[in-house]
Amino acid sequence: MSIPEQFYQVLSIADQSFDQQQTERYRLSVRIAADGISFCIADPDRNTYTQLASYENSAFRGGRRLEKDVVEEMFENVVSLYPWLKGDFASVNILFEDSRYTLLPIPLFDLNSYQSVYKYNFTNTTGEEVFYNAVPVSDVVLIYGIPSGLVDSLKKRYPNARFFHGNIPLLTTFINKYRNAGNQGLLLANFRNGAMDILILNERKLKL
Repeated sequence: MSIPEQFYQVLSIADQSFDQQQTERYRLSVRIAADGISFCIADPDRNTYTQLASYENSAFRGGRRLEKDVVEEMFENVVSLYPWLKGDFASVNILFEDSRYTLLPIPLFDLNSYQSVYKYNFTNTTGEEVFYNAVPVSDVVLIYGIPSGLVDSLKKRYPNARFFHGNIPLLTTFINKYRNAGNQGLLLANFRNGAMDILILNERKLKL
């Protein structure tokens, strides 16, 4: 099946050991952003990745906001090329890459009010649902918004899916790698298509 011209392949790698008839053996991770979609398949039995693919939307013009209709269309384009993505998987992690997120120290986090913190920090939050992820190696919670109904739409396809902000792996890896290094004032600049993240680690704690 062909896909729209504005949605093009950047990378596609497949290991011959991958068995598309037994998707329940594998772990699926999907990265969803305004500029495209990427996914990888991990085989826990062999401790290796068996599939890696990335597709970009050439209609992307720098806006980092996710749109439900655009995401669903991109996802359907990918599934049309890899029909086995409709199968069941041992686990499914879906990461949303969106520029609007905020960090809150755990002592200030409240399940009853974290949505208000997000709406205080950002304007025009109409049509968004607010979610949070605790950063495993730090004492902060990352709060972010995505289009209303997008999680429900993805849950219909993958009932066991877990959802994260795309910067959770970045934060976790950076803090975990350097928090015991004894260095002072470490800075990480992460460049993305149309955006940049800056992280500062000082005295073994995330400062910014």
